[in-house]
Amino acid sequence: MKQYFRIDIADKKYRFVLLLSYSIIAVFSVTILIGGIFSWFRAYTRKVIYDMSMEQIQNLNTVVSNTLEMYRIQLQTAWQDPGVKEYFYTRKEGWRNEYQVGNYFSRMCVNSGIADYVSLFRGQEFQYYGPYYPGENEKSQIESMILETGNDTQQFLIDTDSGKNLCIFLTERNTVGAKPEKGIIYSLNLSAMEKQLISQENEDSIFLVFSSDGQSILKGKLNQEQRGKIWEEIGESRKPDRSREVELGGRKYLYNYLYNEKIDMLFVLVQDYQVLQSQISGILKISVLVTVVSLFGSFLLAVFFTNRLYYPLEEFFGRLRSGTGVLADRGEYGRKQAELTSEKIISQIHLMSQRCHSDEVLSFLNGDSAAEIPLVLRLSDRSEEGRLLLFWTSAHVLERTYIERIKKEMEDIFSGCKLAVFYEACAPWALFFLKEPVRVGALKTDEVFCERAGQGCAAFSGGDETEIYYAFSRILSDEKELQG
Repeated sequence: MKQYFRIDIADKKYRFVLLLSYSIIAVFSVTILIGGIFSWFRAYTRKVIYDMSMEQIQNLNTVVSNTLEMYRIQLQTAWQDPGVKEYFYTRKEGWRNEYQVGNYFSRMCVNSGIADYVSLFRGQEFQYYGPYYPGENEKSQIESMILETGNDTQQFLIDTDSGKNLCIFLTERNTVGAKPEKGIIYSLNLSAMEKQLISQENEDSIFLVFSSDGQSILKGKLNQEQRGKIWEEIGESRKPDRSREVELGGRKYLYNYLYNEKIDMLFVLVQDYQVLQSQISGILKISVLVTVVSLFGSFLLAVFFTNRLYYPLEEFFGRLRSGTGVLADRGEYGRKQAELTSEKIISQIHLMSQRCHSDEVLSFLNGDSAAEIPLVLRLSDRSEEGRLLLFWTSAHVLERTYIERIKKEMEDIFSGCKLAVFYEACAPWALFFLKEPVRVGALKTDEVFCERAGQGCAAFSGGDETEIYYAFSRILSDEKELQG
């Protein structure tokens, strides 16, 4: 090792100047490298935070949209109820129908978990059903706002004693855009909806939902003033391209938002910037450590490979220039030849073992009563079943490489099945045995098996002058059925 490890330095009087200049260049290079990595890392982290935030907002959008769609489907189902139809179209009133309709809608509200009550209306007549009965203020809001709607895809908010309720509805109108003549109104408690759909326990993430006019649908953990400030910051923009900053209560927050035009709602995710910064700082510390260790490791590897590659190559080309022999010892050539010979011997042993295995199987299949059943043919004691598949060719010999290609093709076609192949040397045929557990049953159908076997046959007979044929047995579940 000592003869290859050398450090060449110029005249000693220039040693200090060289070391100082190299050190300055190295410091500047490493500084630029680390600064560039950290700058890229900060920009990349902001991009990742934005992408993750938008994914969470999209998930909330999907959950709320699907929930509202589910409740609209419930309204459509309720419209088909016989009691509701009788109320709408026959105008027959009686205690029995009133009881059935009230019981139906009460159960519907309780099962939903977030509905306070359901209102049926016909003209100027409104009936309310559910575990909660609205006050006069709520009823007046519902009865006036429903008449201002133009179609059933809309919804409106009403003020209640405990907060706000979201009302969705299904109506019947004489003409498009006209006032509704009759319908069903679903009053959903937004506080219960928020508790059911999202968790606000995470300290650094707050979910908000606004209507298009700035009313809070899901409030999160922010007060009315803070929600109003975020709404003012959002303004008229509905398609943000990056995370935005806002200061609430002396703390800095990042917020992202998404507008769903179909349900006319704006979804917002507010994240605590200080918490995110602490997380990023922790990642940066780890990155610094990894960078320093990587640079030091790169230096050691450079020294190692320089001494293991540069100096031996220099000596090699020096020998070429001097005319001396390149190979110092002929023993290496003999060793490589011995390795090649060993590989050939191992390959021949493998072929002999495979030939002996095929002979045992074929001897048993030909009906030799004294032959013991090979393990590969066991069926009944393993709860398996199988089929024999024979391939033969118009040529005198089916090459071993050809058999291996067919086997590979059949393994792909009958994936999930055990496959073994048996053949005699210099024979124009090869016998395949396919097995699978009885409960699977993929080999039982003759049509399907024939189609798959035909695929394997066609894959090798299409573009070749040699024709290949195949035949297969019925399904076999006992070893005794293999003989004869």
